[in-house]
Amino acid sequence: MLLNDGGNMKRKIFGLFFIMFFSLYPYIPACRPITGMCRITGYKIRGNQVFESEIPIVKEIIEILNNSLGENVKIKIVGHTDNLESLQKMKLSRARALETYNLMKEYGLREDIEVEIIGGGSLEAIADNDSDIGRYLNRRVEILFDTKSLVWKY
Repeated sequence: MLLNDGGNMKRKIFGLFFIMFFSLYPYIPACRPITGMCRITGYKIRGNQVFESEIPIVKEIIEILNNSLGENVKIKIVGHTDNLESLQKMKLSRARALETYNLMKEYGLREDIEVEIIGGGSLEAIADNDSDIGRYLNRRVEILFDTKSLVWKY
C-alpha cells in the first residue's frame, strides 16, 4: 500500500526534510576559518541586498575575520546568482559582493583588510537550480581568504 500512494509519501518525506533543514539551518556555521571561506546566503531574487534575517550572520563573519586574520591580509568577496536571474548575472553577482562589502565595512570590518570584489555569476552553483531551495542557496556571497593568514586571538 505504501509503494503505490500516488506520491503522498514522497511529499511527506520532502516536507519533513524541508522542515528539518530550515529548523537546523541557523546552526550551520556561516564561517569556518580553517576552510578559508565564509558564506552568506539569502539574497532576494534579482536583488543585491541580503535578507534582514542574515544580518546577524554578517556580523558573526566580521567578528571571526577581525579576530582570526593577521594584519594586512587580502580577502575576496565573490557574489553568485542562481541560473534564473537576470541576463546580467555577472553584474548582479558583483553588485551583491559590493553591497556585502559595504555592509561589512558598516558593521566594523577592520580597515587593514584589503578586499577584492568579484562577480561569479551562476557558474559555480553549490545546489541544484531546479528547486526553490537550490536557487536560494545559489544566491550567495562567499568571502575567501588564505588559511595561512590565520592567527588565533580567541
